[in-house]
Amino acid sequence: MKVLAVLYDGGKAAQEEPRLLGTTENKLGIAEWLKERGHELIVTSDKEGPDSVFQKELPEAEVLITTPFHPGYLTADLIKNKAPKLKLCITAGVGSDHVDLNAANEKKITVAE
Repeated sequence: MKVLAVLYDGGKAAQEEPRLLGTTENKLGIAEWLKERGHELIVTSDKEGPDSVFQKELPEAEVLITTPFHPGYLTADLIKNKAPKLKLCITAGVGSDHVDLNAANEKKITVAE
């Protein structure tokens, strides 16, 4: 299973403080756990436009994890046309206003916070 995480770059602070889990450096603390179970984790902060890592990896992702502080916007167009395998969209925090909930519901994508 491919898991795509859109997180923010924490830089030196994230390197010095592993509890800053929502950073690209610390990968929500789940990278090894997913790898041990045979899953692929793609982590990026690059989320803007069709050439972004987010949009390039989205077609193969079954799970999308994003944060309210650096969200990957999951529009109706992306859901309908570029996310055929997506089953679950998780916000690592509170809020899901960056997800088109109507389109997600139509495609039976679970949206969780």
